[in-house]
Parts: sequence; C-alpha cells; structure tokens
Amino acid sequence: AFEKWWEGYMQRPYHLVVQEDNFGLPAAHIEADFHLPMRYGETLRIHVRVIKLGNTSVVFRYEFMDEDRRNMLAIIEVTTVSVDMKTLRPRTLPEHFRSKMQASCVE
Repeated sequence: AFEKWWEGYMQRPYHLVVQEDNFGLPAAHIEADFHLPMRYGETLRIHVRVIKLGNTSVVFRYEFMDEDRRNMLAIIEVTTVSVDMKTLRPRTLPEHFRSKMQASCVE
C-alpha cells in the first residue's frame, strides 16, 4: 500500500528513490488498533495518508477497511525517519518530497 501511495503522490517509484536518490523512510515506531477480524482470502481496502510531518520524520496512517468500505478493520500509524540510505543516518526530509506530502497531510 505504501509504495502504491508513494508513486501516486510523488510520481516516482519508491524503490528508485531508495536506490538512486539514497533516500528512505524506514519505520521507527508502529501503533496498531484492531477493530474487527481480517480473514484470510478477504479483499481489503487500505487508505494511506500523511498525518504528521517533522523535519526528519513522517507519520503515515493506514486505514484497513473491508471491500465494501462499510467496516473499519484496523488503523495503523507508522512513524518513519528520513534517512540517507548510504549512511542510515537521519537527514532532513527533501523539500520536493516534503511539499508533496504537505499537500496530502491531514494533521
């Protein structure tokens, strides 16, 4: 779901950003609230959005819904850290990504 969201908003496949730009957003913290069971074989709808932007961090919210979008099954929030993929050290979120994320952010 993340890579599909990324390519839709950033207009560039995430794996190319990691490989060619040496930029990544690995998970640093995950919180999950499960409301209803998810069953094997069930088709899920996953809505991804940015809910918080920091200088070196981004919090993504994943909403898992059933196929008919009638029931919220789970909400997962993932705090990621902007890193240089060569050194794995934190770095400031690149401005061209930040501005696109800001446009989709719902804090």
